[in-house]
Amino acid sequence: MAPAPDPPVPTSLKNVLVKFVLEIIKENIGNDELYDFGIKFFTEAKKKRKKARESWWLYGKLSAVEDQIEYDLDDDESIPLHDSPSSEEEHPFPDVQNPGALKQRRQSVRAEVYDPAKAQAITVPSYPKTNEEVERLMRMAPKIFVLRALDHDALRKVIDALKRVDVFEKQDIITQGDEVANDFYIVDRGVFEAFVTNQSGGKRRVQVYNNEGAFGELALMYNQPRAATVTAMTDGRLWALDRQTFRVLVLNTAFQKREGYMKMLAQVDLFQELKNYERQKLADALMPRVYKKGQKIISQGDQADGMYFVESGEVVLKKMVDGETKELGRTGPGGYFGERALITNQPRAATVFASGTHYETKLAFLDKEAFERLLGPCIDIMKRNEARYQKQVDDLFGPAHSVHRS
Repeated sequence: MAPAPDPPVPTSLKNVLVKFVLEIIKENIGNDELYDFGIKFFTEAKKKRKKARESWWLYGKLSAVEDQIEYDLDDDESIPLHDSPSSEEEHPFPDVQNPGALKQRRQSVRAEVYDPAKAQAITVPSYPKTNEEVERLMRMAPKIFVLRALDHDALRKVIDALKRVDVFEKQDIITQGDEVANDFYIVDRGVFEAFVTNQSGGKRRVQVYNNEGAFGELALMYNQPRAATVTAMTDGRLWALDRQTFRVLVLNTAFQKREGYMKMLAQVDLFQELKNYERQKLADALMPRVYKKGQKIISQGDQADGMYFVESGEVVLKKMVDGETKELGRTGPGGYFGERALITNQPRAATVFASGTHYETKLAFLDKEAFERLLGPCIDIMKRNEARYQKQVDDLFGPAHSVHRS
């Protein structure tokens, strides 16, 4: 009996192995170093793929990211279904062309062409809600990955467009393989479980939504079938956003946000060291913050959770030493603050207020994790600027006092 032929090697796997071999030759890796080098190479490859997915998911441009790795390196990795900013491991799940082939290579996501001008012409629906429902949805929204980049006005439009859906135990909300994906869902109350079915018919639970979370977004963003079945395990309530409205209110707003932030970042000399795609990733990571005149933004002595960029308006930096408060300076559009405490791992060294001369000040916030991940090339420049900040303090309080800028 003739032996069975070897299974074909996927092209994407060949590409990864070629890159691996080329790196071995380039780095002149010996046999005794091969295993350690392999671990490092594939770990870094997986990180690149994860970061690419996080930064480019809105626009379906995964394939444009430099050095994108197109082969899943871990066959046992669960498909992440819960959108949450609290964990880097949790990202929107991919909608695959063959829903059963969960252990096959996931091809690069190909999005429908997104036309912001066309999207703006669509009439957005509005459904009545009680004040308590609106307030609850406003509290829930920052925990949902696809909504956290929206400012207050844009978020309110999304909430107005949400339609209440009451569901019953054992009801399937979305079904794996469905090619018609009409809605994105936010969990209000109830327990929901997501399952995937493999080619042999085996069923695997990949996510539980316990009175929180959201699902169904990628099938609205990309021309792909549903990747999983989500079933209500109890009676519950969802809020649904239809496909066209999702694209108008979420994707169009995100598109405009990126364009605006890219223009703002172009004014910051610090980022001349970054490549264009690095600035794009930075723009995607920024979150809007709005402060009324005189409102406190950060307080001296607080632990640092991120840094800020001034989009419009003005901020005032003040420092208290020996009971005396003096103004360190003011920062307007294109300026930034809060980075020194992140670099030095020290508490905030100054208090920052929104200027009283502007009705409101718009800022863009970059959290600590994103700062460390995205601004590596700029940190040396920030450190060199520390002498300038120290001179400001010396001029005001004398050389005995040391400070790191916010």
